[in-house]
Amino acid sequence: MKTDTDKIIINNIKSLRIRKDYTQGMLAEVIGTSSGFIGQIESELCDSKYSAYQIYLIAEEFRCPVSDIYPPVKSIENL
Repeated sequence: MKTDTDKIIINNIKSLRIRKDYTQGMLAEVIGTSSGFIGQIESELCDSKYSAYQIYLIAEEFRCPVSDIYPPVKSIENL
């Protein structure tokens, strides 16, 4: 089951992916998986989520700090 924090992370990555004009397939290549897996992660119906290492690779590819992907600690405390 995806937690609220997982959903925030997924939505932040999806927003970055769209802003950077990356397809699910392009992002999948960055983290060494399939575009179908990215689709599962972005789906509300599946429990798939990114690993910490995948998040690191995504931040590196998009040249942003990992903190841009994770929600602020204060918002996590309120979930």
